[in-house]
Amino acid sequence: MADSSVKVLMVGGARAGKTSILAGLYDTMLSGEVSEVIKLEDKTVRLPGQETMEDKIKSLKNIISTFQGRTFLVDDSHTYSFSKHIIEFIIPGTSNKMTIEFVDANGEFYESKSDYDTGDTGDLISKDDIVKVVEESDIFIIAVDTPFLMEATNPDNELCTEPVNKAYNHVADVQHFLTYLDDKDGLDAKMVVFVPVKCEKWAHSGRINEVSERVKDVYSVVI
Repeated sequence: MADSSVKVLMVGGARAGKTSILAGLYDTMLSGEVSEVIKLEDKTVRLPGQETMEDKIKSLKNIISTFQGRTFLVDDSHTYSFSKHIIEFIIPGTSNKMTIEFVDANGEFYESKSDYDTGDTGDLISKDDIVKVVEESDIFIIAVDTPFLMEATNPDNELCTEPVNKAYNHVADVQHFLTYLDDKDGLDAKMVVFVPVKCEKWAHSGRINEVSERVKDVYSVVI
């Protein structure tokens, strides 16, 4: 079996949890039941001081254990560039392997004031960049910030309205960029996955179906 590769584009609002989704997937595959039949290696080429996926997992677990039951603010730093994570999957005892490239389109990119912007890295970024990535991608993971999604329906919360939810989750931007998706009339099928993040409150209270229905409603045009 020849080596194969898949490109995954991760989109969503700033601080929605795209990198956390990836860290969760990585941790599940690294230590869950699937680890018995498949091995994976982080092949990402990182800048000096940049977190590895293992570092990210440790950081997330530390936050959960340290701040459990308390209110805390996430890191508010940002960049306008794309983040790429390369994960290689290997079936032990065989030569079969697959490389998956996860591309994180940072939420702040949508808020660029012009067609071109320079991020923290100094790289020149245009609207065409994300269009190119969309055209090249096989799978799309859309991170949905659940508190904004659900609080927009709460009549007692005057600060989080439906327009605020759609703006923060970049619903219109997601819809716009996915119009560049080309499945070649079904010959090159694409997968689009909606992932509600920070939804523990609704899951623990048995209301996760409400979250699912809200996703279907808010993203109906996209779907």
